[in-house]
Amino acid sequence: MGLDYVELIMATEEAFGIKFSNDDVYSLDTPGKVVDYIYERVSQDKNGKCASQQAFYLLRKAVQSVFHLDRNAIKLETPIRSFIPNIKEEKSWSELQSTLGARTWPKLRRTAWLRHTLVITVLTLPILFFMYLYPKIGSEGASILSIITMIIVGIILYKLTKPLRNTIPNHGGCVKDLIQYAQTTSNFAWTRDGIASLFRQLVIEQLGISESQYREDARFVEDLGVD
Repeated sequence: MGLDYVELIMATEEAFGIKFSNDDVYSLDTPGKVVDYIYERVSQDKNGKCASQQAFYLLRKAVQSVFHLDRNAIKLETPIRSFIPNIKEEKSWSELQSTLGARTWPKLRRTAWLRHTLVITVLTLPILFFMYLYPKIGSEGASILSIITMIIVGIILYKLTKPLRNTIPNHGGCVKDLIQYAQTTSNFAWTRDGIASLFRQLVIEQLGISESQYREDARFVEDLGVD
């Protein structure tokens, strides 16, 4: 199988804290087989506890530890920024992940003003470059060089501003948004349904398929179009 499947396997290994053997990877040709494979290799919840409730308990415990809050102050709808000071977002975000022990975690993003500045810069410089080159080499040559300039400038600015990602992303705005990441801690005990739900999400995200296309008995190559 191709790159799409390799990336899916890597994301799955990170989410569940397991490793797939090379021989097994090629025999797991449906989502259902992968779910069963994962279930046999993770800490299992034999009591059928709700996965979301279990994850919320672990997350709330970590938040209490890091920010010294009363447990009653931590609800699913509680905004993350209500207990993380803006000036300490980067440090607090990392500390919360470490305390929780989550293997996957939302990455911090650039501030809104920086993102807007980058977009304006990437779009403006090529236009100015085109206006400068047009009288000298004509429309076609100026257009090609301007596009190349836009791509190069975009890549350079993207890499240069990576260290400036220090803002909590929108999809980490409330406590409930972190539930799926709390499920990746080693303290989490899985039910098969919980594994199936998270793996379904991974497949949809990694393969870019619609929810209606996903079935546990669908074949990755023939039905889901994996290269």
